[in-house]
Amino acid sequence: MTERPSSRLFGRILVALYTGASYWVLVILTWILADVAGRVLLGRPFPGTAEIVAYSLPVITFLQIPHVLRAGQHLSASIIHDRLGPRGQALIGILTSLIGVALFALAAYSSWKPTLAAWTAGEYIGEGAMRIPAGPAWTVITGSCVLMAVQFLNTLVQDLQALLGWSKSSQEVR
Repeated sequence: MTERPSSRLFGRILVALYTGASYWVLVILTWILADVAGRVLLGRPFPGTAEIVAYSLPVITFLQIPHVLRAGQHLSASIIHDRLGPRGQALIGILTSLIGVALFALAAYSSWKPTLAAWTAGEYIGEGAMRIPAGPAWTVITGSCVLMAVQFLNTLVQDLQALLGWSKSSQEVR
């Protein structure tokens, strides 16, 4: 089964977000290394390191999880899944996709108001050395929840197609 152009574009967007977050991990690691070196060698840490790391971790996580789901690289206990036939695997996929759509749609819905509030009130994260605007982080979390819900819908369609025999495998097209 060939992938639709819109699905390819969606996949490219997820890869771009995943890649950007991976590069941000390298920036954070370099920042932490410099902070530790500053503490040890100069007796002075970099100001704001704790705030930047605390801010970055959820942003990085939420930027990466939609691609991880699409690529089928998330952690899973496959002890039962692997013992099922293709129909059983498709049914399990349908059930988990339905749960995923519901959870991430609810998460996106419930994070919408805090996202707007963070932008309109000029909310900041952190005290003291560095204050970071909260709006971008909330936007990433809300947007990533939407992307996860969409990817779970894609996975649901693929598993339904596999169950009905319209595709060879639900794992091929993700």
